[in-house]
Amino acid sequence: MKFRNQTVQLLEPHKAPSPLSGSTDSYKAGSRKRRLPPIVLARLGQSANTSFLTYKLMLTGLNTDLTALIGVGWAPTTGSGDILPAMTAVFPLQYPTVPGSVQLVPKMETPGAPLFLRPVFQNPAAVDNSNHPLGMDIPFGWSFESEGVDSVLIVVSIDANQYLAPPVPPVGSLLVCDVTVEYTGESLSIASQPDREAIIYALGQVKISGSNNPDVIGPGA
Repeated sequence: MKFRNQTVQLLEPHKAPSPLSGSTDSYKAGSRKRRLPPIVLARLGQSANTSFLTYKLMLTGLNTDLTALIGVGWAPTTGSGDILPAMTAVFPLQYPTVPGSVQLVPKMETPGAPLFLRPVFQNPAAVDNSNHPLGMDIPFGWSFESEGVDSVLIVVSIDANQYLAPPVPPVGSLLVCDVTVEYTGESLSIASQPDREAIIYALGQVKISGSNNPDVIGPGA
């Protein structure tokens, strides 16, 4: 897999690269991108939750013609729960010293023998070839080309204890995982009907699954 680090802000609904969240119709606007519906993991509120929380999401339907961007972080909301525009984003300085982490685990969906590979993010201080997984602190984004890998397990871990006292994001903020996929097949054009169908099909195969029943964490009531 080809991976590259990205400094990203989570995509806001009004800046999504497709007309509708999860839509494959973005080709109508000359775009080969699709933004999957965001997965909400946790909400910051009045809570005495002190648990260590781990969320596992599975991103499936990848292929070599697609590039995926995965972003995990806190997004502020209005009183009704809508995510606010990027200009009011939750910035890293508003995160606790230990904000939580994200890890990506590639998976080969070989029929009869599915196989998880080594986690992508490893301890750079390791001096041997053993497995030394080390998640990346949130907020974090990562862009990659699958190159034969079929799925990716997204593991997000947070210690609710770290969110009991400032600095923390604004109350009401949501911990979300955003995924954008882009068709990068060089041979296809959005001007050709058969090629458009291929783009739509490829983008439509990508799905993300996992709990959308967020935990409430934050300063105790």
